[in-house]
Amino acid sequence: TPQERDLLVQAEKETLAITPLDDTRIKQVLDRFYWERLPAIGIGRALREVKPVGGRRKVAALNKFAEKYRQPLSKWVVVGDSITDFRMLRAVEDAGGLAIAFNANGYALPHATMGLASTMLSDLTDVLTAWQKGGRSAAEKLVREKERLGGSGDRNYFQWLSGRKDIADVVQVHARIRKLVREEAARLG
Repeated sequence: TPQERDLLVQAEKETLAITPLDDTRIKQVLDRFYWERLPAIGIGRALREVKPVGGRRKVAALNKFAEKYRQPLSKWVVVGDSITDFRMLRAVEDAGGLAIAFNANGYALPHATMGLASTMLSDLTDVLTAWQKGGRSAAEKLVREKERLGGSGDRNYFQWLSGRKDIADVVQVHARIRKLVREEAARLG
């Protein structure tokens, strides 16, 4: 609605006006927006209806989407990182789709097609483009090349996991990057 749009624009302006950047002030503005202003309008009421989804429900939801859009799981790309995602990752991997473990833990990694440990989700862009143009084989070729080149610092640690048995080194790099990302998120509040 116009009221909701105005509220979003106002929150954006307030956030962008914070100079110099101050995480505490940004958190205050966003907390006020999410916990006070947003719940008072229509979209806020809709957001209260959102229920977190566990592992089995994620697979059920994915199957529902696949049926609705008449696309088999072999055509889907999913991204997960933890124990609540492993069934979804496994379902897509087993179907021949692209199941991506992003900064994942040891519960998710064994069920994924590929892994990426990075502080930037945008590092997946090339893989998704390859998938879109040439499917699983094109994605595999690109991921294996990126894996051969190796990551650097806190980015671009790619792994082709489908069929891989020993993932101890993969678990370590994902744990390191996962920790970095979570520490940064904690600093933001």
